[in-house]
Amino acid sequence: MACLPGPAYHWAVGWYIPAILALGLLIIVHEGGHFIVARLCKMKVERFSLFFGPAIFKFKRGETTFQIGSIPLGGFVQISGMNPHEEIDEKDPYVYPNRPAWQRFLAIFAGPGTNYLFAVVLWFVLTAVAGAGLPMVMGVEKGMAAAKAGLEPGDTVVAIEGKRLTYDTNAAFRDLINGSKGKPINMTIVRPARNFRTTVPSFKDPATGLLRIGLMPGPEGWLDTVVEAGSGLPRADLIEALAIAQRGLRRDDTLVLGDGRSARIDDAVALSKLLEIGQGQAISVTARRAASEFPITVSPTWDASLGRYRIGIALDQSPEHRVKPGILIAASSAIKYPVTESQNILTGLYRVVTRKEKGEVGGPVKITKYIRQSFQIGWVEAVRLLAMLNVYLGLFNLLPLPALDGGRLVFLGYEMVTRRRPNPRFEAAVHMVGFMVLFALMIVVTFKDIFM
Repeated sequence: MACLPGPAYHWAVGWYIPAILALGLLIIVHEGGHFIVARLCKMKVERFSLFFGPAIFKFKRGETTFQIGSIPLGGFVQISGMNPHEEIDEKDPYVYPNRPAWQRFLAIFAGPGTNYLFAVVLWFVLTAVAGAGLPMVMGVEKGMAAAKAGLEPGDTVVAIEGKRLTYDTNAAFRDLINGSKGKPINMTIVRPARNFRTTVPSFKDPATGLLRIGLMPGPEGWLDTVVEAGSGLPRADLIEALAIAQRGLRRDDTLVLGDGRSARIDDAVALSKLLEIGQGQAISVTARRAASEFPITVSPTWDASLGRYRIGIALDQSPEHRVKPGILIAASSAIKYPVTESQNILTGLYRVVTRKEKGEVGGPVKITKYIRQSFQIGWVEAVRLLAMLNVYLGLFNLLPLPALDGGRLVFLGYEMVTRRRPNPRFEAAVHMVGFMVLFALMIVVTFKDIFM
């Protein structure tokens, strides 16, 4: 019997369409930078291609053919004369080799430069319209100051030294940590609501006859040792206090059964009725914890490898706690964004290379999945991710590697400094080898994204 895809299937698949269009936009912005500056510098542009491979759609305007390729792994702009094996009129002043070195430099730099510029525009629109997310903890390093202070992933910093934050302060927050010189920093944290599964046994309090949360079995006589140490609490209170701490619970948590019945831990009568279902046996429950705001103090420590003070957290912007900073601050934040984001990327790359963190490599397929997920969350998350991806694309292409824009800029920089042009065939061979390596790596990464 045939089964047609339902509405949920079409809804999920449908989100891939804007994701693919957004990925295409990243490539168009990058290649568009090359194209526009090349034309401004009076270079002949033969082809502008979104994606590689044979064209599935194309048209010609002026002397340039615009096309969509069949292999969605990137794009290119073909400037006349860039390939030294190409037959050109050596006297033609408008081919790539005959233009001044500084113009060729600008045409190559314009690709990643336009990605950076587009990131500025996106970040300004996002910050001015939707506001900026306050610093949110994405990860905590074991053994570092943040972990010792009790910070957890998902925590959002809403105030520092008693002053409520009023605009995006991720960069300012890092500067504050580094400028503390190790002195304690007082912060106010908002911890989101969360649910987690746990198992709770029960015991009857002889003083009240009510059931209370009990401890899991431990070494014989160990509880008597604790009581004799002089806690000051009645034995039943001490047992419950230890049981709550043993499971990471709090007294304001709510325990929920599978049938929906629930009771707060600090409601003794309701909790006793809830525990009756176990008939003396441990029961499985969901602990529901409400969002909370509380103070925390963190003492930064010196990281000699990075040359600055750190507390050991990875930061992002909170999607829930946002503030509108005003046009001027939004503009300032947007201009700084590509710089600070590039610093974060390079710092993360350094930590991966030095094996302090594990790296994650993703190709167009994984990027498309991330973009699809961001569109499902909402336009704010989608624009934020697109801004970040523009920075990634711009920075990656500026790396001084063969076949990348950064590799070509190295050769052009050499020419501008020494006033001697490198051997075109040698340069082309270097870029070809680099392209083959990068293309092979892209195929492997794409295969991994799809099948693994």
